[in-house]
Amino acid sequence: MIRYSILFVLIIILLALLNILYKRQKSMLVQLNGVISNNEKNWINYNIATRLLSEIQNGDKIGERIKQNNFLNVAVYGMGPIGRFLVKELLKDKIHVSYAIDQNAELIYADIPVYNIEDVLTQVDAVIVTVTYYYDHIKNILENRVQCPIVSVEDFLL
Repeated sequence: MIRYSILFVLIIILLALLNILYKRQKSMLVQLNGVISNNEKNWINYNIATRLLSEIQNGDKIGERIKQNNFLNVAVYGMGPIGRFLVKELLKDKIHVSYAIDQNAELIYADIPVYNIEDVLTQVDAVIVTVTYYYDHIKNILENRVQCPIVSVEDFLL
């Protein structure tokens, strides 16, 4: 009876180790294929949101750093929670947000126009990308659509 109990515990431990190895291998494949898991996206968004809120609590204004680059009329790419928050902060800091760009533009209600990336995009001083985990991909697409700097929101965080 004791042998079966020990054997059962060893099998459970072996299965747990195999599960850990599988998850690591899957994580490595995800990184190699350029796919980002929802957990990784959530972690990145959490970090950005935490930094934004911390700066606001400390009295720092992201809008001031954006103004230092002479970006007074901007567009925001990505209207998830971070994009919506950023738009509100920019408007408070007297930066004109002409429009937003989002792949789900038709589903988003906002106080500013929201366009799809295939729509005609008017000239702005810069496009600020809030979807930072796909920044390079988004930048490559936008470079063919707008004639202005394309920057990440992280460029303006302390």
